Parts: sequence; C-alpha cells; structure tokens
Amino acid sequence: MLMILNDSHDPFYNQALEEYVFRNFRDDDVFMLWQSAPAVVVGCYQNINGTARLERPGVSVTRRMTGGGTVYHDLGNLNYTWITKQSGKVGYDYFLEPVIKALNKIGVPARRNRACDIAVGDQKIAGSARKEAGGRVLCHGTFFFETDPRAFEQSEKTALRGVTNIRGHLREDMSLERFRERFLKALLPAATPRVRLRPEEDAEVRKLRDMKYKSREWIWGETGE
Repeated sequence: MLMILNDSHDPFYNQALEEYVFRNFRDDDVFMLWQSAPAVVVGCYQNINGTARLERPGVSVTRRMTGGGTVYHDLGNLNYTWITKQSGKVGYDYFLEPVIKALNKIGVPARRNRACDIAVGDQKIAGSARKEAGGRVLCHGTFFFETDPRAFEQSEKTALRGVTNIRGHLREDMSLERFRERFLKALLPAATPRVRLRPEEDAEVRKLRDMKYKSREWIWGETGE
C-alpha cells in the first residue's frame, strides 16, 4: 500500500490525477486524500447539456471517471481515493468496511447506508462511486465535514438531500486537518509509505488535465467515456 500525497485544490488536476494513478500505478494498492476548491462534479455518464445552473461564479464544473450522480466539492469536505488490484469480485464492502471502522474509531457513529453511502443515523456523510478496468478497481468518495449547507441547494442537479456534516456528530470537536490525520492513523498501517509524484509524472497529470478534464468536450459532452 502506498499513500500518494496531493496538495492540489484544482478540481481538474485532481480528477486527472485519479485517472493517471489508476492507469499507471499498477504494482501497489494506492490510497489518496485530497480536497478541491468549489466544484460541481458530475458522473461519467450524466448528460448535463442545457443545465446552465451548474455554471456559477467561483464554482467549477468537472466530470469524473466514475458513474453515479452529481456531487459538490469544496474545502469543507475531504475526498478519498482507494485503488486496488482486482482478483475476483471486489465490491463496495471491501472499501467501505475499513473506512467505517476507522470513522467509528475516531468517534464518528458511522454506518453503511444503501449500496455505497456512509451515514450517521439516516443522514448521509459520504457517498462513493467505483470503476473497474484493466485488472484494477478504483473506489472514491466525499466526506462532508464542514461544507457550507447553502451550497447544497444551489444546483438542481446536485443531489445532496439528507446530507449532514461530520463535524456536528463528533464526540470530540476537531478541525478538518485534525480529522484527516486521525482518520489516516486509524485506517492505514503506520509504516505506509507516503510519496509524491516525480516531476515527470506530475507533468503527465497536468497534460491530461489540460487536454481532457478541462475540455468542454469531456465536461459538456452527452456523456463521458
């Protein structure tokens, strides 16, 4: 297992990084935690033509490589990406069970809800989506930690009804940065290497960002790949 460090808040770069790591880091399982500046992130297969309300000042629109519905990212939430080799069927349980155990360990009364959501009570604190290709499986999700609740209602395409922030359900209040570190400590072995991309790898991610993830064809086409 490797943890790849990513300090970027660029939503287009972050989507490109996921794809680059998924396609190119094939020898190890990989885990990443990352944040994006305000962005509406649509599923790979969604048709958003004619949805002008998605475009708002200060909020990017980007499309991810997995399916599912539209979600909202900002610096009040924390996104995780988990990539593993596919040997037989790898379902959501493989990824969500250790995540939920780690959340419970740090005082979040989280539970599995529906196929791929994590909830506190009946309120969602994280959604997830996955992709399989080339003998690899990617599962990623968004923790709503202290996201501005007004942002949940600004887009008719952003399905965030019944969402709650994790911070309001902690036994012990903590900052997002403190939550991040405690979650990692509870989830990953202490000896897990933390690595950064080499300059030439980062250049490839930026190229993928500019050519694909920032292109209107990818974002506003009828569907993604």
